[in-house]
Amino acid sequence: MASIDKIYMSEDEGREFWNWILTHNEECKLQTGSYLSGSFWKTEDGYSTNYSESVDSYLWENCDLQFIQDRLKGQYPDEEPENDFENMLEYLLTLTNDDFSKVKEILDFGDKYNFTAGRWLWEVERQEKEDQKENES
Repeated sequence: MASIDKIYMSEDEGREFWNWILTHNEECKLQTGSYLSGSFWKTEDGYSTNYSESVDSYLWENCDLQFIQDRLKGQYPDEEPENDFENMLEYLLTLTNDDFSKVKEILDFGDKYNFTAGRWLWEVERQEKEDQKENES
């Protein structure tokens, strides 16, 4: 099941939820890998959120605000949302040193590519500035 598209809230609901977030943000980060505050926005009409299924799961189990529970039950009518973060941690525990070596190789390649692309962009910008100075003279 996909995560909630968004939870829309009135001004009053948004303030109430924000106060709830302030007391649960760190715990949610530990259990889901995401801060509640990271996907909470002010809109023209109030507030909205857009959370992963892992955060939906956290809200399902921990948030006692009725409007949040109503929206969750509307999105997940047949079953509770799943905390994918727990599955990811279990998966990471199964990885071997060879697996980590492959991941490191991929990340190193990405770093080299990003450095090379960044260096190329820097050179292009430098050349453009030199050309501009010559044209102004």
